Amino acid sequence: RDFLRFLRLVVAKLAWSSFDWKGLPSASKLVGEDVVSLYERDVVNATMGYVRDYGVGIEWWNFDDEFCSHFRLDDCKEDFYYGSVPRGKNGIQRKLRDLLLDRGEELLVFFISMDYRDYSMKLIGVYCCTEYTGELEAPIDSSYKGALLSNLIDKANVGGSVKANFKDYFNNVSPVFRAPREYSMVFPENARRRVNQRKVFGVVLGQFLDAIDVTETANYDALIDLLNDVKGDLDESSAGKLDYIIRRISEIRMEVEKGRKEERERIARGEFKEETIVYPNMTSSKDCVNALAEIAEILGYIPEKEYSKGTYRVDLVWKKIREGEPFLIFEVMFGGEAEKDVSSLDTMGSKVIPGATPIWVVNPARLEEAERILARRYLGDKIILMSCEDVARILMYLKKLRDKLSSYGLEDVLRGK
Repeated sequence: RDFLRFLRLVVAKLAWSSFDWKGLPSASKLVGEDVVSLYERDVVNATMGYVRDYGVGIEWWNFDDEFCSHFRLDDCKEDFYYGSVPRGKNGIQRKLRDLLLDRGEELLVFFISMDYRDYSMKLIGVYCCTEYTGELEAPIDSSYKGALLSNLIDKANVGGSVKANFKDYFNNVSPVFRAPREYSMVFPENARRRVNQRKVFGVVLGQFLDAIDVTETANYDALIDLLNDVKGDLDESSAGKLDYIIRRISEIRMEVEKGRKEERERIARGEFKEETIVYPNMTSSKDCVNALAEIAEILGYIPEKEYSKGTYRVDLVWKKIREGEPFLIFEVMFGGEAEKDVSSLDTMGSKVIPGATPIWVVNPARLEEAERILARRYLGDKIILMSCEDVARILMYLKKLRDKLSSYGLEDVLRGK
């Protein structure tokens, strides 16, 4: 491959698969009791709600060696993998989609997935020299789907509605990545490593974001160290492939450092001024609650702290009118008991104020702990998880926008007036 062509680094989050993201087995001779049990566990224990509801994740075929036989995709090539993210094009950050379509750069895509057996996020595979295709339409082969239904789905104990949803709605997958198999791989079970997203990639993918560009935020030293550790559990051929990927990562790091150096030099020459971004200080739950209240006021909503209803309370709610019911409810956690916080928030959102959206805002250092708790309690699709760091950023950007609008006498636009 051409080492002079710049790659962008992307991380994407997938639903867990006991079949190594190589598709679901369909042949009756392969679909024994153990295979059916594995499928059942993947569905029943899935940390992503759509898998529990529909009995399938479209990303389960990201490393399928028989993709071109299982799906009818125009110009499908056997020497490529075709990869999806859980929510199709809506799972890819709009900024990333626009960037990739505009510049057409190749990608290095790392896949992570939460292992429901211990609720740890793991690095499970990588695409190198990847093309972003936009959302393709790949209908499932009818004979393959029929075999899945009769040999696997019908035998599984996953509930009648799940089986019906699989039969009625699983008609295609929507690949957004195409990667040459020569430079791409899924890691074997013993080589999948726990990954601290913030430490390695500089971000944490939440419930509503399944792929993001981390070229500028990744900790390249930590990523290379992690991959070198993985390499120790690979066979010779796979280790050689990973060596190539590590070399490409080193190339990306050099380009990123070069760009940062050039930017510093332009600033030093006075070609443009570096814009200093000052985030509000978040050192306690009180700081975070105050920031959320200020955001509500900027947007024209009514915040109410220490809101209670009956014997239940939450740290903050937002209302549209003062005497009305809250439409957003917040629980903020810096210290304290995480389980207690999420139980209170779940009860308020599901029983006490069922029309309101519950949001759990946590200390960034406890973000992964909170994510594991939501996954274990199957609340990841019901409770929105945010960090206090993101609250600080939102407040800062809203203040800048408000001040700019105010200079034109348009500050009321933010409040919908």
